[in-house]
Amino acid sequence: MIQPILVRQMGESYQLIAGERRLRAMQMAGKTTIPAIIRHATEEQMIEWALVENIHRTDLNPIERARAYEHYLKTFKLNQEEVAARLGEERATIANYVRLLELTQEEQQLVANEEISAGHAKAILGIADVRQRAEFARAVALHKYSVRETERRVQDIKRSSVVRIKEQKPHIFELEEEFSRVLGTKVTIRTYGRKGHRGKIIIDFYDLDNFERIKEQIGIWRRD
Repeated sequence: MIQPILVRQMGESYQLIAGERRLRAMQMAGKTTIPAIIRHATEEQMIEWALVENIHRTDLNPIERARAYEHYLKTFKLNQEEVAARLGEERATIANYVRLLELTQEEQQLVANEEISAGHAKAILGIADVRQRAEFARAVALHKYSVRETERRVQDIKRSSVVRIKEQKPHIFELEEEFSRVLGTKVTIRTYGRKGHRGKIIIDFYDLDNFERIKEQIGIWRRD
């Protein structure tokens, strides 16, 4: 035992405050005693110490840590700056973790499984369109883009979106949005000619699985 557990006395027995995993490990090892520090704690202090212990666990993945911070924020109704002061951490660190919870469940799972890092996720969150972001997140995990490459590609996607919004006529942009919703990926419509009655439709895909899914989706769409 490197670090004792924390307990408080309750009559003739003791109530565990923090260290459940250590307690269970000692029980599994057949130990009948365990090093402990006895604290006089209020209910609020008990909750806080337990939350702090959970946050500082080394085996938490980024999503679990993000949820631990969020739990702390909501439990004590504090802002990020106040929590940072209590925990002795940078406010930006807490903000970056909590922002990971803006990811969809699928994207959070990619982070939890270490298929993409928190750095990748931070860059991916720069894509406003949720469907497009989901497809791109899968591509990042599949192709193992570096964080730097991911950031570069996100900037390209954002610039392309801005230019399209500025250049496209409203009804064309609405058609792009409709195609994108149906196919679940980025769709670009380019028109040319004096009246704009000719053009082309560009459908983005990020990997072969994505391509197959789009192909099936187009087939269903056509039959309908």
